[in-house]
Amino acid sequence: MISHVEKGKRFQEKCKQLFDSKLGKSLENEVRITVSDGRSHVFDLATAERDIVAECKAYTWTKSGNQPSAKITHLREAVDLLNHLPESAKAYLLIKKDSHPVRKETLASYFVRLNMPLLRRVNVLEVSDEENEISCLHGNLQVANYQTSTKQITAETKIPALTVSELGTLRRSLFVILDNVEGAKRRDEGPAKRASRLRSEAKLPRNIANLMHTVLGFRDAAEYEDYTPTESETAAILNAWNAIVEWAKSQRYF
Repeated sequence: MISHVEKGKRFQEKCKQLFDSKLGKSLENEVRITVSDGRSHVFDLATAERDIVAECKAYTWTKSGNQPSAKITHLREAVDLLNHLPESAKAYLLIKKDSHPVRKETLASYFVRLNMPLLRRVNVLEVSDEENEISCLHGNLQVANYQTSTKQITAETKIPALTVSELGTLRRSLFVILDNVEGAKRRDEGPAKRASRLRSEAKLPRNIANLMHTVLGFRDAAEYEDYTPTESETAAILNAWNAIVEWAKSQRYF
């Protein structure tokens, strides 16, 4: 039986071969790079010039189709490291394409959908283990003589309802934006009340504050009233998040 470590190594090698052939550049394995906040990390792949850096994750759903919490955490950690690379480096997160009978989306699509606010400059690619196929789920992959299939995760995509846990993830991401807007990390004030206060202080546009209240309202309904958003409501929540993140990025708050 192949160990998880060996599966990861094989997937990393597959990603290297695909990148070498599609990008026209040779990538090195296990490259140590110091990121902008001083952390030193061994990245899975990088060019000699360090202008392309990638992390490769051969993660799968659990047998029952439940969220693999530890793996999602590791993916978020990889995203955080990639976001702290020097600006000259193009950052990639390559995730194995994995489906499950009880799920309407692959694990990579699920991760992108629920962590869109965290991705920022990271290009997320889904790699098929059976075929030499790369799908771009976030960002882009521009290579010579090769065209990736692009599958943007949008509100129009048929997706399952957001769970209370997933809405909690969005709420935590919202705390990060509010901290940056105010220039201070505060947890003595709820995010809804804080958004209203920052709006009254002219630090937060009214439309953005309203969008934040939309997300927070659905999260509270799910948390305290056991409410499950409908498909249309899920689309509205995700559209609200996209608008919030678009504004936050334009102001360098995210």
